[in-house]
Amino acid sequence: MMEKKLILYGAGMVGKQIGISLFFRKISIECFCDRDNEKCGKNFCGVPVRSLDEIKRIYPKGTYYILITMKRESIETVKQDFINRNIFETKDFYDENIDPFGIMSLLMSCSLWRGNVKQNTFLFQNKFRSLTSEREKAFIESLLKYYFHVGCYEEFPSDYERKDFSDHLYGRLENDRQNVIPWLDSIQRLNGAEILEIGCGTGTSTVALCEQGAKVTAIDVNKDSIEVAKARMKAYGLNSEILYMNAEDISDNSDFRKKIKNFDFVIFFASMEHMIFTERINSIRAAFKMIHTGGHVVLVEIPNRLWYMDSHTSLEPFYNWLPNDVAMEYAKFTSRKYFNQGFDSTNEKDALNFARQGRGVSYHEFEIALGGRENIKVESSMQSFQNASEDPFANPFKKLLQLAGPSDIHEGFYNEYLNISLRQA
Repeated sequence: MMEKKLILYGAGMVGKQIGISLFFRKISIECFCDRDNEKCGKNFCGVPVRSLDEIKRIYPKGTYYILITMKRESIETVKQDFINRNIFETKDFYDENIDPFGIMSLLMSCSLWRGNVKQNTFLFQNKFRSLTSEREKAFIESLLKYYFHVGCYEEFPSDYERKDFSDHLYGRLENDRQNVIPWLDSIQRLNGAEILEIGCGTGTSTVALCEQGAKVTAIDVNKDSIEVAKARMKAYGLNSEILYMNAEDISDNSDFRKKIKNFDFVIFFASMEHMIFTERINSIRAAFKMIHTGGHVVLVEIPNRLWYMDSHTSLEPFYNWLPNDVAMEYAKFTSRKYFNQGFDSTNEKDALNFARQGRGVSYHEFEIALGGRENIKVESSMQSFQNASEDPFANPFKKLLQLAGPSDIHEGFYNEYLNISLRQA
């Protein structure tokens, strides 16, 4: 039987991560793009990005598999679009159930591709809350007004804003429910747990925690996000204390001094990357003051500075490795919409705005804040909880980092995103 060609559709950051892993497995690939002509002809994981016409001309029907390398939740929509336009048939697409190349364990180890894969959600879904149409409408009004600063959905200028709106409305909540909540509950039962959430944003994570019975005190430095978070909690019929506060101030605040050694969890929820250096160090130290003996400081969805691809802010390779001044000046050359309008490295306000966009974090901050590597006590990572593949080729860059890095640093610090639970030394 003739071996079929594996053809990737999607030359973005998900495709790059998967393509590099396929390269290390010595699986020959092609790649095509039919939406962005500027990508055609450019190098992608050692092969040129072809147009759809080129692919159809080079490869006769039945001699290839199409593998859609996008976020998991987008795959079925894109696949159906190709079928509806009579470009491909169902049998032309890679069948993960048959897995002819044996690459599903590789794909499932890629955090962006894994997307909304359910992790034991049946244990928690009976507590998931839904919105009535009336409450949904009221919350959408708040989200549009305070976070997106538009009057109605039709005012969004592009698909970029509409996608972001969808993520803030339901997408992030579903990810928190399906991926984060089962892992946190495995560390300590969420029902009745006292939690300090640092970086509640628009409240998706706050809802996910509270609907499982956690008692949450949430803080954020963005006043507009706090307004949306409060509206979201009201829409879902949940209660929590939501405060405007910088994370580094928690142990100095008079009200918070009463809560020292009170919390089961202090959770940095996709927030530490948005802090400047002093805020990171001070907030890490403050967080450990707030947990009681046996409590946990948890990092969730924090981009790793050591990783070669910045899939959070710039959408560019090696960006997290650049010094701040270089990264600020280089921003105008990145592919991230609005971020690529650039920053003035000599302007103090621009420098703070740049930091708030998000820069990677690594174990180095924790070594500084906690007074030595021996004081970094990692209990678990979300990736290990989800049984991410241990195939040495599934994520070759992580293996390279582990080989090059200190042997006494937990493997969770070598993942693309830091999802780590730490305990008191």
